[in-house]
Amino acid sequence: MTDNFSLIERAARRLGGRGGGRGGDAPAPPGAAPGALPGRSVSVDPGRLKALGLITADACDSRLAEEMRVVKRRLMRRLRRQPLVPARDGHLPGVVTVSSARPREGKSTFALNLALSLALDDKVNTLLVDADLLHPRLFAMLGLDRTTGVADALRDPAMDPATLVCRDERLGLSLFDAGHDTRATAEQFAVGKVRAMVERLARPFRDGLVIIDTAPLLMHTGALTLAQCAEQTVLVVEANRTEQNEVQTAIDLLDGTTNVSLVLNKVPTDNSTEALREAYSYY
Repeated sequence: MTDNFSLIERAARRLGGRGGGRGGDAPAPPGAAPGALPGRSVSVDPGRLKALGLITADACDSRLAEEMRVVKRRLMRRLRRQPLVPARDGHLPGVVTVSSARPREGKSTFALNLALSLALDDKVNTLLVDADLLHPRLFAMLGLDRTTGVADALRDPAMDPATLVCRDERLGLSLFDAGHDTRATAEQFAVGKVRAMVERLARPFRDGLVIIDTAPLLMHTGALTLAQCAEQTVLVVEANRTEQNEVQTAIDLLDGTTNVSLVLNKVPTDNSTEALREAYSYY
């Protein structure tokens, strides 16, 4: 574990001073957005969540739930709680991207657990977006049929993506799929198109949070474009697998685009909560 924590620490030193200081106690979670949220009604099987080892409503005291609380406290310290108006740096408040350097580091599972924790534990109106057009899997994990989503909205700027959101009222979670044909071109992922889509998606959640699962940063330029629109980026690093140079390259790509936090994932220890607390506490 020493090598992984030193990797995190070295990355933290490089990221130091990019804003979002450690501050004091975390602010209260965002409140519920007024009025009814948009969305076609869907129902996720709680048994499926439990079978996949994800956060569930009846397991709020689990080790996983506590690990996510550690992450949320650190994340909330760095979020601006302002209306959904782009800051001077172009970042949209309340929008968080979750990425990794390489595939199979656990970023999609992390993004899903973060969204479930916010919705179930904190009662935050949360929108989870599957924007990993290389390997979209969130709807499949939840046992939901694929539907119109990110790729379709990028191809058709006249489309209002907020009208295509799905919502599970029992979970208090809204979902936006990657779309039917996810072969998006660089032109479709132009910053202006992506920001316009994210703004329209996030508008009904201006008092909540939008969590966007992106493609790995070293595999698809769309991940960087989405990070340029977000207030925060969480970079998931798999313990004992991700190479230091891969993490460094991903951080270099993100330089100047967003506040970046690193989470060490799949930590092989009997006390993973303490390990996660140590890895994330550098931020």
